Amino acid sequence: EGEVFTVDANSTDRCCPPYHCVCETYRCTEYTCPLGMSVVTVWSPDLCCPLNTCECACDTIPKPQCKLGEMLQIDNGFLTDPENQCGCSKYKCVKEPVCVDGERGVMRPGQTLVEHTAGGICYTTQCTSHTDPVTSFYKIQVSRTNCTAQCEPNQVYKPPDDLTKCCGVCRNTSCIYQMDNGSIALYKPGMTWMSTCKKYECTDTTSGPTLISYSISCPPFNETECMKIGGTVLSYMDGCCKTCKEDGKSCQKVTVRMNIRKNDCRSNRPVNIVSCDGKCPSASIYNYNINTYARFCKCCREIGLQRRSVQLYCSGNSTWVYYSIQEPTDCSCQWS
Repeated sequence: EGEVFTVDANSTDRCCPPYHCVCETYRCTEYTCPLGMSVVTVWSPDLCCPLNTCECACDTIPKPQCKLGEMLQIDNGFLTDPENQCGCSKYKCVKEPVCVDGERGVMRPGQTLVEHTAGGICYTTQCTSHTDPVTSFYKIQVSRTNCTAQCEPNQVYKPPDDLTKCCGVCRNTSCIYQMDNGSIALYKPGMTWMSTCKKYECTDTTSGPTLISYSISCPPFNETECMKIGGTVLSYMDGCCKTCKEDGKSCQKVTVRMNIRKNDCRSNRPVNIVSCDGKCPSASIYNYNINTYARFCKCCREIGLQRRSVQLYCSGNSTWVYYSIQEPTDCSCQWS
């Protein structure tokens, strides 16, 4: 093996030149061993080709370089292969149950990556549990949210402090109010205004300027009674409330403190006595039937009387007596 039958170069002029064998090692058969074994070569001076044998060498089995999203796994089929005489372990690359993104790397199912831009745009990248038939990896789902679009005209966008959250919060910089014609107006903190009998106030709170509104509370008002006493109806609070402006003091009950005397008897201290006092209407109107002016006058008088007992001290005999007085139950303007 490995030798070639060659004529002697020095006897080529002879009729029958001698031949001999020349060793050319490249003619030797290439000897290979199964995977997991290496070739052991022994040279002999009597042989052209060496004697080759195989011996176990598991460390000669190369480990593959796995790509992104792949991992090394023992090839169980090789362990049971008859050619694996040494029982060596062989590794192969298998795809992991993950999502593979060329820019972001590997993501596990259910894992979410949130990215923020300076313009308030939030990109959410989520690894789903659905397999992509093209890549055999799980699919990646990307959503885009414009966080600034959620803010009102009176608000500014503030990015989240926790970067795992998509959007931040909208902070009030002023109060927004919708007018009756549908347009909106912005008010700074501290400003107040009224509309449709409601009072509005832009108040600065911990969460920013906040619009507070409350209905206007008007005191009770009787327009008929106001006209009866000759008063004038006036509006205030932008016409939401009414009040009565009296030209003078109207007829009403008043309390006067006085001492009561009867002969030598008198009250020990001033007594509250109810009286009638106030203004009543009067007029002078021309009457064409009598060709002169008719005069009308009303005076403030009592309506009904009630008796009341007052205790008096008599100095003559040093005794106390009860004295009966009358006082009005009510007062009104009446014809004199």
